[in-house]
Amino acid sequence: PGAWDDLRRVTDELLEVAAAEGVILLYEPYIVNVCHTPELGARLVREVGSPHLGLLMDPTNWFEAEMARPELVAAVMERGFAAERGLFRLAHAKDVTPPAPGSPKPGLPGPGRGILDYARYVRLLREHGYDGPLVIEHLTEAELPAAIRYVQGFVDAGA
Repeated sequence: PGAWDDLRRVTDELLEVAAAEGVILLYEPYIVNVCHTPELGARLVREVGSPHLGLLMDPTNWFEAEMARPELVAAVMERGFAAERGLFRLAHAKDVTPPAPGSPKPGLPGPGRGILDYARYVRLLREHGYDGPLVIEHLTEAELPAAIRYVQGFVDAGA
């Protein structure tokens, strides 16, 4: 409860500035944050109720170590998209892998180097009315061309 209250207080302060500047603050639910699930991220946005607060879509962040398994990908993605429906304003493109031995968190490599179902991801983005950019992250400059081709292939295919 203390961390949630602190997050709400800081969010309210930040939103005063965001409103004055005419910008939107985006929170990205991630397994190690206060909003560690898409449901908590959605709860925060709904509780605050400001047009200057939204979410950043990134399904790879929803995988706790035991959930980063190919057979669970579809369920994790569907659940997260259902929670964040109508609340996300930008989307990330990276991937997720099972944790390395001894690591408490899944790996987050560039797109196409893990288990995320990109056809499903692009389809869900479209079904939820998203037509903005996919911001690719977690890769080197040398890996960028292949990652762009990989993601663009799903976008062009109308996944």
